[in-house]
Amino acid sequence: MRSAIRVIVLALCGLLAVGGGALPMQAQAQAQPEVVAHHAGSLNGVMNNDIGPGFTAATGFPFKNTGGPSVGLANQIKSGQIQTDVFMSADAEVNDQVLMGPPNGDLVRWYFIMCRQKMVVAYSPQGRFAADFEAVRAGQKPWYEALQQPGLVLKRSDPRIDPGGYRGVFTLALAESYYGIPGLKNAVLAGDDNEEQIATGAYAGLKDGSIDAYITYLTNAVENDVPYLELPKEVDQSDPALARFYSTAAYTNPQGQTFRGTPLVYGVTIPTNARNPEGAAAFVRYLVTEAGQQALAKRGFAPSETLVGGDEAAVPESLRGLVRGRYAP
Repeated sequence: MRSAIRVIVLALCGLLAVGGGALPMQAQAQAQPEVVAHHAGSLNGVMNNDIGPGFTAATGFPFKNTGGPSVGLANQIKSGQIQTDVFMSADAEVNDQVLMGPPNGDLVRWYFIMCRQKMVVAYSPQGRFAADFEAVRAGQKPWYEALQQPGLVLKRSDPRIDPGGYRGVFTLALAESYYGIPGLKNAVLAGDDNEEQIATGAYAGLKDGSIDAYITYLTNAVENDVPYLELPKEVDQSDPALARFYSTAAYTNPQGQTFRGTPLVYGVTIPTNARNPEGAAAFVRYLVTEAGQQALAKRGFAPSETLVGGDEAAVPESLRGLVRGRYAP
């Protein structure tokens, strides 16, 4: 009898706890609608391992994320192939060019700057030209000369769908102007859309020596534990003070979308057709405040103030207090 009474009392206590709102985190996550995010592939590591799980633990919202090339994802959002609650682009300008304004269905009306980034040249420590890249690091050889050696295998991502790809094109275009060497960009790249150089994630090749160099983001080199060459700020697109110089570089993809050089910043937004705008706003808050920013910094992304692009009046009311200024590339 005492045992039966004890079971009844414990059950009543459990019901009272639930009635008082003290749901376990797992039950909270099941009760909340899922937040769906699409983001730059360079965010895969931090989203999968840090920000996604941290957001769910802090808020109870389940989180489903898919990484890919930002321009490609934006065009899929525009065409209706995918629908998402949150879009994070490796170039904030993708929002302006692909998703904002009446011609794009006003799918995005505002965005926040979430972090900063820069370009580097990753190289293979196992490749035939490893000594040459070490000479660059030692200040004994220009980096652009190392990339022009006969037989060197250079890779970069696809500029037609990926900001990392056209940022690689900008890297050489800016170098041509900065160093005053006419024809340098084409000497290294042999055409903006040179299929022989285009690859997705060449890090395995860098590690086994089948690829000699890869023009990529700093965080990708760090994430994949491969050595890299730091580039001048005039070339790596990291310095807001050089915005005017960066703007001299441009790339137009086959869709007729033109992207211009800017300081390299990532953007986050909530499309106007988001299914879960409340959960999306909770995610954006988590991302641009302390927990999200610490996770990004741990992975090598540089911090940024929460600047707003587009129509500030369209920012959800719950997020307006986070704005620290206008984004002006």
